[in-house]
Amino acid sequence: MSTPLRVLFLMEDLCYGGTQRQTLELARRLDRQKFAPVMLTLTGPTDLDAAAREAGIELHHLGSGRRVSPVFFLQLAVTLRRLKPGIIVPCTALPNIWGRIWGRILRFWGRAASAVARFASTKPNPGLLASPATRVQQQHNAP
Repeated sequence: MSTPLRVLFLMEDLCYGGTQRQTLELARRLDRQKFAPVMLTLTGPTDLDAAAREAGIELHHLGSGRRVSPVFFLQLAVTLRRLKPGIIVPCTALPNIWGRIWGRILRFWGRAASAVARFASTKPNPGLLASPATRVQQQHNAP
């Protein structure tokens, strides 16, 4: 049995919101034999933390309050190196910018880009109506 791929979902926070709920649902539905979901937020503990923990999702916070620390971008680099994700999935605006920058510098981005490329070429195409969890699992099963 191979080691599950660590999928790090990078988010600004886990407050109640559409992106947060959908990301939590995606992480919750991943096949744990193939994927190990990890959530990293730029803020401290918030509304959906309990739901993430109940789902068995590894959860980390860069901050201690509801605001993003002014030095989060340095903390992010150190934390990404420590967590060693296989793929970074940046969600929401700020994590999307800094997650891509640090992911590329720390060479996590290349793995994510190649995984996305493999997914894009997978046949048959599940289409827009397939669940995100299904598409990620199909991508991971691609040769």
